[in-house]
Amino acid sequence: MRYDEAGSFDETLTRYKHALEKLASFGIRISDTSRLRRYQRRIEAFLKQPGDLLKVSVADRNKILFDFREMDELSLIIESFTDEPTSVEFERLRLLPGGTENPDDESSAKARDAQFELFLRAFFAQASIGIEMGSPDLLVSDGHITFPIEAKRPGSSRRFDDRLRNGIKQLQHQEKYGVLAISLDHVIRPRRGYLVINDCRYLATTVAEFVDNYLRANIKRIIKRLRGKSKVSALLFILRIPACESDTNLTLLGTNINTVPVSEPGQLGFEVVQTLLKLQDGVYI
Repeated sequence: MRYDEAGSFDETLTRYKHALEKLASFGIRISDTSRLRRYQRRIEAFLKQPGDLLKVSVADRNKILFDFREMDELSLIIESFTDEPTSVEFERLRLLPGGTENPDDESSAKARDAQFELFLRAFFAQASIGIEMGSPDLLVSDGHITFPIEAKRPGSSRRFDDRLRNGIKQLQHQEKYGVLAISLDHVIRPRRGYLVINDCRYLATTVAEFVDNYLRANIKRIIKRLRGKSKVSALLFILRIPACESDTNLTLLGTNINTVPVSEPGQLGFEVVQTLLKLQDGVYI
């Protein structure tokens, strides 16, 4: 599955302001020093200036690229709530204002881990299915089958194996077979790095190639970890990478969501693979 977005900052800012108002209506306190407010202020200041992104400093341009990625994702998360959040959902949402502006600067993973879990919730919410947050991170039900999802967000390529083993262990304690969802943001994208592309029409293909190349080089090692008594039916890899078009400086966000089946036809857990693939067909980010 491949997705891409072109940034319209006026629309993004309006959408983001509405999202923050909704978050505040849940009783979530967002201080003026929160990263959530700093994203808003920086884009507001940018829009007040004459000209376009070509005329801002390189440092500010780089910040704006990551601002757009965060504002888009946070808006998606908050908009996905059609009802008051449950107590567990509230605790995850309460963590969102924390953390640093740029995810590469994080010293504590709590805010971004919560954001990734909430992103997954928003993703599956589009399929109009039952979703419960807690332990496991998500419990998904389509009316016929219910399965757990554990979410892992490695902070670097070196941390990938540790997060993989931890997720396998957590799913092993579940009664049912499930899905291990892994963010590749910090595994594939270099620190402070973003994608510069000649033509925005090739954004989705390029981001998909990053994921495909990574899996081609590592999937045998990953699958080896799952042998034996693993209850992982499928791996769900997510990459969301800020980008810009080289000639126009058009701000972009490339997303790739890649499912790797682990259970095969006739094996326990294969129904989870079938359901997951079916759910993804009707979801767009």
